Amino acid sequence: DIGTCWIREVKVYDGVTSVTPATWNRDPDGGTRGIFQNLNVFEYVTIATPGNATDFGDPTTSRSLCAGCNNDTRGILAGGGGSYYDTIDYITVATPGNATDFGNLTQTMGYLVGYNSDVRGVIAGGYKSGNHNFIDYITTATPGNATDFGDLTVNRGETMGAFHSDVRGVCGGGNASGVSNVIDYTTIATPGNATDFGDLVVATKGLGGVNNLTRGVFMGGDESPANFIQYVTIATPSNTTDFGDLLEASDGSNAACHSMTRGLYQHGRQTYEIQYITIDTTGNAIDFGDTASNLNQTTGFNDGF
Repeated sequence: DIGTCWIREVKVYDGVTSVTPATWNRDPDGGTRGIFQNLNVFEYVTIATPGNATDFGDPTTSRSLCAGCNNDTRGILAGGGGSYYDTIDYITVATPGNATDFGNLTQTMGYLVGYNSDVRGVIAGGYKSGNHNFIDYITTATPGNATDFGDLTVNRGETMGAFHSDVRGVCGGGNASGVSNVIDYTTIATPGNATDFGDLVVATKGLGGVNNLTRGVFMGGDESPANFIQYVTIATPSNTTDFGDLLEASDGSNAACHSMTRGLYQHGRQTYEIQYITIDTTGNAIDFGDTASNLNQTTGFNDGF
């Protein structure tokens, strides 16, 4: 009994079946632990169990408005606003403790967003003396500097929401000389410029993004109606569809994390509140608990998918 695994590829050679696992240790529920970061604080929650967050440790540099991404075990914190940073940190999500230096982005940038596959983390957009269209990538398991990936379709900062499937990364919204409704996507394994995916039904910036294997959800933002939740099928470029409402209106710079079934949203403008949705089931958000600190301009990521 090896437990549950996800199978990526099955080949038959002369009647002998060869199975290549996607990730043998991937829990069918995806991530188990969610991380929220702001300034010199990491906090964590168990995604399947509503409750308050617990202190995790500290980043290498106190900063906000970062990008977050991850693989099955490692969480990545990249860039940051305020004084602007090119710093990339990593933590082992299952083991509370302080972050370790990973490397540097190709540019110093804040108001970024991140998404990932099992192997690669992608950091996109941002703001420094104007909005930017840059996309960088890293190999999450291998500390080192980021490499140029390509460009977004539109320069955008202040901040997009993002999510992913095993193959595709999607980012939407942000500020592009005014609030943007643009949604872009890239094929994570193939560096290149982003492609138009569709439009947000409600144009906004400062969103949170969560996903399961097939559905991506944009949560909140700071444009009316700021309690709006909208979703897409990641494999099918299109405009978003109404999902439901947050418990209360957000006002931007929000963080999100997820498992295969549940998406968590931290209302990141000087508040403690965490809310959650069941990603496959449209409906309004539900109270999850509170952060230990009064977080502002927060970043979120998780372990697992």
